[in-house]
Amino acid sequence: MPAFPAILRSCAAILVFLAGMAGFGAQAANPPEASILFINSYHRGYSWSDGIEDGFRQRLVASGRKIELSVEYLDSRRFSYGAQIEPLAQAMAVKYADYQPDVVVVADNAAFDFAIRYRDRLFPQRPIVFGGYNNFRPAVIEGIANITGVNEEIAIGDTVNMALRVHPRTRTLAFIVSTGDASSKRIGEVAEESVFPELRKRYDVVVLKDASIEEVHQRLAKLPADSLLFLSGQVSDKSGSRSLSPAENGRRITAGSPFPAYTFWDFHLGNGALGGHIIPPDEQGRTMVGMALRVLDGTPADSIPVVMTTPTRDIFDYPVMQRFGVSEVDLPPGAVIINRPVSLWESHRWQIVGVIGLLVLESLLVGLLLHIARGRRRAMAALTQAKEAAEVANVAKNAFLANMSHEMRTPLNHIIGMLTLLRREPLSAKQSERLEKIDAACQKLTGSIVAVLELTRLEADKLELARQPFDGDELMRDAVEEIRGEAEARQLELIVDAAPMPSGLFGNVAYIKLALHNYLANALRFTPSGSITVRSSVLAQEAETVLVRFAVEDTGIGIAEADQQRLFKVFEQVDNSSTRQYGGLGAGLAITRKIARLMGGDAGCESRLGQGSTFWFTVVLSKAAAV
Repeated sequence: MPAFPAILRSCAAILVFLAGMAGFGAQAANPPEASILFINSYHRGYSWSDGIEDGFRQRLVASGRKIELSVEYLDSRRFSYGAQIEPLAQAMAVKYADYQPDVVVVADNAAFDFAIRYRDRLFPQRPIVFGGYNNFRPAVIEGIANITGVNEEIAIGDTVNMALRVHPRTRTLAFIVSTGDASSKRIGEVAEESVFPELRKRYDVVVLKDASIEEVHQRLAKLPADSLLFLSGQVSDKSGSRSLSPAENGRRITAGSPFPAYTFWDFHLGNGALGGHIIPPDEQGRTMVGMALRVLDGTPADSIPVVMTTPTRDIFDYPVMQRFGVSEVDLPPGAVIINRPVSLWESHRWQIVGVIGLLVLESLLVGLLLHIARGRRRAMAALTQAKEAAEVANVAKNAFLANMSHEMRTPLNHIIGMLTLLRREPLSAKQSERLEKIDAACQKLTGSIVAVLELTRLEADKLELARQPFDGDELMRDAVEEIRGEAEARQLELIVDAAPMPSGLFGNVAYIKLALHNYLANALRFTPSGSITVRSSVLAQEAETVLVRFAVEDTGIGIAEADQQRLFKVFEQVDNSSTRQYGGLGAGLAITRKIARLMGGDAGCESRLGQGSTFWFTVVLSKAAAV
């Protein structure tokens, strides 16, 4: 038996070898009908030229033709078009000396210039199909035979007009232009000749040409708030020995721009640009294939007209729209919005259906309990005085919360049990992810139920304050460890500042830890970045007791002064709306205050909106165990 896997591997290797030989024989028996050399101006990984190449490949495959495709990259975006070009030409001369392509396809200006410059030397008299040539004009190919292609005309004027409709109060237009590569240089020349003069008649036009990131940010900081930025070129900075990629370029510029930036290419979307009149690169590639196939079928390239019309799409980036307060109603008709958050229904449809079913059952139960509670309160009100009626109502409320919590826990335990059974079954990654989300929701609901039960015990005065030996350092360390994993996952710094305390103290360690945990959980929920600090200090000492203060400080969102007064009420939150951003039951702070007061202390908070919060509570500890 141990030798059996080795036998299987040997058989598999033989089958792969035979399949390869069969493929080789099939290729030899069915050689390609033609060959195409695709010269890419840039490098693989640059989204614009990748889009052209991918569109080219997709339509070539869809044509069903047996055409061998060779691809060469000039890498002129990362490394300026210059010293490396002659060595590349020499390398191609060796490679293609005895293997001449039937058609040469070039993408973008640098590859076009390369093909024209070295055509006679590398592939004489071979037809050329170009694409992605910025702002092509017929004069460019005057006197050049056997050539056609696709124009890439970025509509600067149309993009500016669209942006002005979205931002009608704009008075200043800033443009990034550059001369570092052939495409960017041509775009800048066209803009200076035909776009900027007209715009200057109506707006203040600021042109940032071949500027560094630092220079761009300094200039933008001085412009008025009613400005727009247009990314029509590159900055002069480099990353090591190479130029910045367009994505890096856009990301760095927009990071320091106080107003919206518009673009003409898809590689800036998702990297800080708000949107633009975007040229889809895949359409360029597909159109180039159509022309190349016509040439292979015998149509002279010169007789195929250059495609001058460049299709565009109005595309906007949702997160950047939110950043600058741009509404969908402000966008042009038919605009495409990318990176929009997936709706809860789309991502959790079946979980929502299940939860709705549970909520319907729970609602019926709650309705029944409410009906019983109302009937009980009416009966008691008829038999007792006002004070007795209030006390009974409070007892009824606590009973309702306890009963509801127990009734909710029963089906919840069934759900958790079923999740455990389901995990034992073979599941796909997507099913496992869904189970984890359901389990997380169940654990959150379990925590809410436990909080409600704890609250009912406190309000019913059923809490027995057992006293155990108290170690302040250990208590704070344990409380912090409970949240350390989530804090580190969110890159929050945890700081513990424990003051020395007298030895031999006694108190209810479990409930002090619960109160501290409630504060820490609150700080974790409302602190998106920064730090959380836990402090302890001794405020006063008597002959038999010590007054100790615990505090949790965070650098979170803070709380307005008007909202601080109601925070420690049962089920109260700063935002009680159904659309609030942060979850939670609103019972933790009430529980903490009740624990503190039962232990002879109090609880409160100090906060400023946007500057973080400090939640504190005090307890009285005894210097000797209670008898």
